[in-house]
Amino acid sequence: MTAPIEECQLHGDPSETSVPVDRVMLVKAANSADALWSVEQMLRAGTCSAVIFWAQHVKDSSRRRLHLAAQSTESLFIVVRPLATAQDSSPATLRLALRPTCDGLVIDIVKGRGPALAGPIPVTLQPTPVLFSNRGRAAKPAREGADHIVSALERAHA
Repeated sequence: MTAPIEECQLHGDPSETSVPVDRVMLVKAANSADALWSVEQMLRAGTCSAVIFWAQHVKDSSRRRLHLAAQSTESLFIVVRPLATAQDSSPATLRLALRPTCDGLVIDIVKGRGPALAGPIPVTLQPTPVLFSNRGRAAKPAREGADHIVSALERAHA
């Protein structure tokens, strides 16, 4: 995973998550250029099962380079961008917009192959121990939407 230092923190006991923390590599790049370079190298090396990249502002040329690197590997490549960028152009084959709801989230397909769906896809999320654990929770939430989901789940099970 690559992200600005303040935006992504790994917490929790590996037994409480489906991804063992010891199998996750977090790259804390000093700036956007270093983050883009790191992601491209990880994709080109093909040694990661998945690469998740949190991006705020990425130039078209950089998005294209990452897209080409992703096509050259079998690694799953996910770019997480602000919802405000949903209408920006992108070489990605599949683009999703995720919005929190009281009982989970709604997925809108912004761009995809094949026939368009009639509407958004609602996903009900079941609470897990990780969501209710105060251990390892960041003092400052990384994203407002994630806070909303956790609050809704806590209210539902109170």
